[in-house]
Amino acid sequence: MLSHSRRPVRIWVAVALAALASSLPAYAQGGMAGMSGHEHGSMSTEDMRRWVKEFYATHPRVGGLRPTDVAVDTFFAAGFTFDNGRPSAIDTAFVLTGQSVFWKWVNGIHTVTNGNSSVDPQAGTLFDKDLTLDSTSFSYTFDVAGTYPFFCRVHESFNMRGVVQVTAPVAADTFLASQLQFDTDGNPLTQVDTAFIQVGDKILWHVDAFEFHTVTSGNDSQEPGAGSLFDVPLEPTNKNFLYQFNQTGTFPFFCRPHEFDGMKGVVVVGTPVSVVPGPPGRRIGFATEPAPNPTTGRIAFRLAMPVAGRAVAEVFDAQGKLVDVPLNQFLDAGVFDAGWNGATRSGARAGAGVYHIRLSLPGYQATRRIVMAP
Repeated sequence: MLSHSRRPVRIWVAVALAALASSLPAYAQGGMAGMSGHEHGSMSTEDMRRWVKEFYATHPRVGGLRPTDVAVDTFFAAGFTFDNGRPSAIDTAFVLTGQSVFWKWVNGIHTVTNGNSSVDPQAGTLFDKDLTLDSTSFSYTFDVAGTYPFFCRVHESFNMRGVVQVTAPVAADTFLASQLQFDTDGNPLTQVDTAFIQVGDKILWHVDAFEFHTVTSGNDSQEPGAGSLFDVPLEPTNKNFLYQFNQTGTFPFFCRPHEFDGMKGVVVVGTPVSVVPGPPGRRIGFATEPAPNPTTGRIAFRLAMPVAGRAVAEVFDAQGKLVDVPLNQFLDAGVFDAGWNGATRSGARAGAGVYHIRLSLPGYQATRRIVMAP
């Protein structure tokens, strides 16, 4: 298990959250309709936190992973057990990196201490919190994948233990929510980043900093179907949102409090159509991966055609705009060399950033991500 530096304990009190709406500033009480783009940009972190809490206090989360407002799982400390409702001798919570677990006092005098036991050298290095009538709750956010056992110092001999199993989300692409952008290509100059994936792939949204956003499907809040696919907060207590796309199409999304600042993104979902069977041992599509990747210029790959037909290779930038069509011709069945010289259709060198090569063959379509280095 990786070691962490000790962080300040964060105690979440449900009564305070319930009372939060009454203390909101006037622009937050008025909702989105009363806010201009300038007002969005000038909101402090605390104002933004309050706005997001107030919005989801009156609107349902759609597509979210959290059963409660503050954690993805809860352990209740009572008697000699940490109970989260799982039928096992030592209850286990399963969460993703960036998510939080909540401990709630029911009776007795306890501690929540990371480690296997008091003689564990790592005992109490991550968290070591009393759980009593005077201190009834505790939450901790797990930022690194791993297995995290914990125990009660007072009832260690009674085997009062639990485990938190933390895994990293598996996603085809990731959007980092940072300031006023959803970034997937590492280039802050890209205004609206685009991810290209296949049906069944997952997209991860992640926030690192102490910021408050939403991930809301649709072009903006005025769209009738806005938030119908997913609509969740992205904040310090819920740093990750993972969504699986199960149908083809173009799926725009935005941040509600920052929509007038242009905080948007797009997911384009494609799928291989039914593959035409070829002779035994004959492949279809990318016979080799595009290389070198990253590249400073030309990139090459091989493609396999089990039947004769038209082969098309298209290059798109991170915004989904067509940059070049390096291949568009009829080919016989076989394996062929192909590539892209790193130039746009005008002949100018493509700028540094993330690009996508889409290969379309009879009965097949797939996309590969490449990086153009400076």
